[in-house]
Amino acid sequence: MKHTFKFLSVSALAFVSLQSAAQPSNLDLVRSANTVRLVINAVGAPKAMQSSADVSFSENCVSTPDGANEWCLSSEKSQQLNDMKSASADIKGGFEVIELQSYGYSAERIAELLNESGNFGLVEVDAITYTDPGIVSSASNSMVGSQSINDPAFGEYQLDYFQSADESPSGSNILGLWDAVGMDAVTTVSSPVDLIVMDSSFVANPETPYTAGGRNFSTTALEQGGPQQERGGNYQPPAELEGQNCGSHGLEVASIATALMDNGKNMSGITNNANVHAIRTLTCGTGFLSDSADALDWLAGKSFENVEPYTGAAGVVNMSFASQTMTCPQFMQDAVNRATEAGFTLVAAAGNSGGKASEYAPANCDNVISVGALDRDGEKANFTNSDESIDIMTQGKRVAVVCGDSEYACYGQGTSYSAPMVSGVLAVTKQVTLADNQLLHFALENSARKDTLGPSCGDGSCGDGLMDAFGVYTIAQQAQEGELNRIEHALADKDECEQQWYIDHFGNEGRLCEMYKLTFMGGFHKEGVEYKLVSIPKGGDWETETPVVEGQFAQPVVTLENIDAESFDYGMQVCENGTCEATNVMNTELALLEAKPAVCTE
Repeated sequence: MKHTFKFLSVSALAFVSLQSAAQPSNLDLVRSANTVRLVINAVGAPKAMQSSADVSFSENCVSTPDGANEWCLSSEKSQQLNDMKSASADIKGGFEVIELQSYGYSAERIAELLNESGNFGLVEVDAITYTDPGIVSSASNSMVGSQSINDPAFGEYQLDYFQSADESPSGSNILGLWDAVGMDAVTTVSSPVDLIVMDSSFVANPETPYTAGGRNFSTTALEQGGPQQERGGNYQPPAELEGQNCGSHGLEVASIATALMDNGKNMSGITNNANVHAIRTLTCGTGFLSDSADALDWLAGKSFENVEPYTGAAGVVNMSFASQTMTCPQFMQDAVNRATEAGFTLVAAAGNSGGKASEYAPANCDNVISVGALDRDGEKANFTNSDESIDIMTQGKRVAVVCGDSEYACYGQGTSYSAPMVSGVLAVTKQVTLADNQLLHFALENSARKDTLGPSCGDGSCGDGLMDAFGVYTIAQQAQEGELNRIEHALADKDECEQQWYIDHFGNEGRLCEMYKLTFMGGFHKEGVEYKLVSIPKGGDWETETPVVEGQFAQPVVTLENIDAESFDYGMQVCENGTCEATNVMNTELALLEAKPAVCTE
């Protein structure tokens, strides 16, 4: 498939101040007027050259349009590409990065010419990615306790987005998540989940320890025209850049998810029960998208020279950076696919250009959860990228972070800060429920809320809506336990005393002993969705039987009388815009006669 990306600019994921942020001068470290950086995919071919999808790479050259020079693929690179293509290991495919003299031509034009030759496979421009610190100001240190959290910035700054949307329009109900799992699950380190933060400027601060260490994948040059950095175990800012204003973006992002909780300092993360991996894929806020793709392949098991293998488990990956690429580059999509196939869940910031989220990678790649930003009042933040490709929203303004080596919290704005809220919640959910990537996506989508969002989200550009952390956990937990869709006697969830009270007061009139409570999708309602109840004879095969429709409902919790779990199996279908999905079998164990409340059998 032929990909010629129009490279315009790369989104800054957070603002330096409330004014427009200028493009950072450190972009000069990676830009050169004389060379271009391209990516050659080991598998694939331009659309116009599909017959060459099985091309064997060899030392080939293409002449410049003026015939004065030529661009060549070296024998070393061609051999590496052939090795990737024919690899029998778990990681098959991949890409190689090449740098070529520009001879006055743009990277896009050179990629186009190489693709037209048919001898190079699929060639793409390696997109530049960067992110600026989003610090607006230092947060005050007023002490407002909540949920027994005594970190100074918690009450004034974090409570907005930690509490429920019923209390704050942009609240992601992290407090509800804490209540549901118990505080020990997030404060005590026990079987921690792996949280991989791919970012820049992992400044050391004891409030946000990188408990699993980290790696460097950034190849960004440290001076214009200088050599690329070598990959290895030093994820900290390079010593050569000491004194430059590189910010602390990686620290800030990591702190939102994992800053030490309830220690009377700074601010609170979402969980401390995580192995935090600091993976530097940018340097001083600047990087190449191919470096992040390589880091994903490393997680999936690929070996890289000078980089120790990844030994953690499949966890959650946060990517708070973006490159304007119009569509997801094939080399990045392939790396994303390999990482998700290995069990990782990927979360990415949508970007802060106020444009279309679908034009910024990696958020626009399939299998990546894209996160946009809201104001405190539930409106879209004025800077967030957004469109129908967005998956989920969280607050992205007045977000407290650990900054630099300071003892005090700062606050700022950006989708960079929205994404780690999602990553932190998914990390907690994965750690407690052992939910896999597919279930985490499902739970996030089906628990999101739109009822508190402002009119600016009415055009469908806020995805499934505002994250509800309690809902994410609840749906994942119930799905794991087979209780997401269930039928039970109307009084099944009451204790004996409560059952007797209901019978005494409403039994005859309400026919409570003949009533059944039906719960669809854990009781969480997705806007525009209806739920169809269907049945087949007991013990029948859902694949071959034609289900009988028993009813269709606009709410996820209903009470019915005509349920016969002894004679029929029941299922449900989620219906939207007149289309119903496949049938999900409902749990009817608590609807059987043997489970009937004692008060109804006396």
